[in-house]
Amino acid sequence: MEPVENNQSHGKNGIIRLLEISGEKKWWLVLSVVLAAASTVMQIVPYIASYKIIRIYISAGMNGTDVNGDDVFFWGLTALISVFAAMLLNGMSFILSHFAAFRIVFNTRIRLAKHLATLPLGYFTRVSSGEIHKNIHDNVDLIELFISHKIPDMVMTVSAAIVIFGMYLYVDWILGLICILVYVLSLLVQFRIYGDEGMKKEIKGYFASLESINSSAMEFARGIPVFKMFSMSVNSFASLRKSVTAYRDFAIRFAKRGARDYIIFTILVNFFIFFIYPFVIWQNAVNPGDAEIVFAVLFFTILSNAILPSLMNIMNISSVIMTINEGVERIDRIFSVKPLPVPEHPEKPAGYSVEFNDVCFAYSDDFIKSSTKNVTAADRITDGDISGDEMGGMTLSNVSFKVEEGKTLAVIGRSGSGKSTILSLLSRFYDPDSGSVKIGGTDIRNMSGECLMESISFVLQKTFMFEGTIRDNISGGVTGATEEDILRAAHLAQCDDIIEKYGLDCCITGDANTLSGGEKQRINIARAILKNAPVLLLDEVSSALDAENELLLSRAISELKKNKTIIMVAHKLNTVVDADEIIMMDKGRIMARGTHEELLRNSAGYRELWDLFNNADNWRFNVKEARNG
Repeated sequence: MEPVENNQSHGKNGIIRLLEISGEKKWWLVLSVVLAAASTVMQIVPYIASYKIIRIYISAGMNGTDVNGDDVFFWGLTALISVFAAMLLNGMSFILSHFAAFRIVFNTRIRLAKHLATLPLGYFTRVSSGEIHKNIHDNVDLIELFISHKIPDMVMTVSAAIVIFGMYLYVDWILGLICILVYVLSLLVQFRIYGDEGMKKEIKGYFASLESINSSAMEFARGIPVFKMFSMSVNSFASLRKSVTAYRDFAIRFAKRGARDYIIFTILVNFFIFFIYPFVIWQNAVNPGDAEIVFAVLFFTILSNAILPSLMNIMNISSVIMTINEGVERIDRIFSVKPLPVPEHPEKPAGYSVEFNDVCFAYSDDFIKSSTKNVTAADRITDGDISGDEMGGMTLSNVSFKVEEGKTLAVIGRSGSGKSTILSLLSRFYDPDSGSVKIGGTDIRNMSGECLMESISFVLQKTFMFEGTIRDNISGGVTGATEEDILRAAHLAQCDDIIEKYGLDCCITGDANTLSGGEKQRINIARAILKNAPVLLLDEVSSALDAENELLLSRAISELKKNKTIIMVAHKLNTVVDADEIIMMDKGRIMARGTHEELLRNSAGYRELWDLFNNADNWRFNVKEARNG
């Protein structure tokens, strides 16, 4: 059974849920918010001081008196001090918000990494590396931007609006009410852009399209050699083209959807002050010569310059809030995936036999869809069985067998028959829907993860190389391995030529482009030899190798097999003829079992596969006949 995603709502989202996820305290963020609000108040003071100074000069001119220099100096000094105070408070808020952001981002990434490390390996077969990278890197970066910049901006916007509109109401409640109503109207228009369900779906589509582009671009980059080999253009890479097209369609649709409302919002916000003038004109007609209405208009106009940047900023803040909510939701989706159950009292196996008892298993529909989506074009061209077993949602139906300790079981069958699924269940990528999988008589669900991994070594068709040196790749997973141990493992794995050519300390990338496929596979075998686990799983290890590398690999595997319980999946039947038992799979069931000789005598299906293999192996390209033809 696959890990179950917990879809239960936490009742929280956005920044509140983010603080909960990160485990970070909110006090630095709260202090940053308080300082941002205080900075906003200080930034308004110079505008009030400007109004006061202008009023002093106007009043002196109207009354024919001298300008009071002390009052002008006081308000000028007040403006200067408030500017420096605003800069200081804003800087402190900026520093604290960044400290809070970096701590939250760090804690979130660490918790994500730790949680991902607890998930069964089957999770990573149905979720693309691009999607995981997008969540850990890009979405968390959006969180940092939101906390360090957008939260202080939002607080300053709200603070400025409250203070200035409050002063408007104090000076002239009618004019103040007009300004507030215009601004509320602009907010209603603006929230109509982001508040409806359709726009929420667009935001989800935005994230999905970015994840898809991220994943497809990585796959395209990895598949470039294959595309060049088959003279394929970028247009032939359907998933990347589809992802880019989807993002383009989203951007155009989003722009069209919000264009009209955005124009209305911009007009209302930028020119809200002009909506008071009809009332001012009417009041001046009723009470001509009323100086107070002139001073009120002057006050409103000067302070409008203090609030305009904040009012416009609300548009960006709203879009960022929706984005951050979606980002946190996607991060939370990873946390909601539960690890496979861990036993309270782990058991240890009594030996290293392997047993499947009446095992049934089926991949979920979500797995099939996501796995099929994540198969690259290069995979489809170069891989054999993977698109069948891992991507086709193959079920196992009442599969039972036992491999005695120290014996070898070979699993064969057509693509999609369920061969690799057997290895996945034994490795506990997933748990079976029914039945049991045992090592040494102990159900692997009752073993600790560490004990299970210590009991098993993998050599898979798809090689994996760590970022680091060849030494690191051989000793990966074995703590405290000496150089003598590493060299011995390399020698037994037929890696002497690799060590001589590159040296143990040669740095390689994760793609290991400096190494051939056979060289990578032999390094993987050296890793398994050094680990020396009692149960060995081999999955098509020689399917794509040339004759020379296959010979070296065969010698390496001979060393690796000694004194181990082995289950090997193979297409090349010549590699399984010496197995203690062979089982032939078809449509998730065991159709035949026995030694090579027994199957040749008793199984028509096995004889057919054997004949097909021999005919293919003996096929030769006749150059002379091809030319004559």
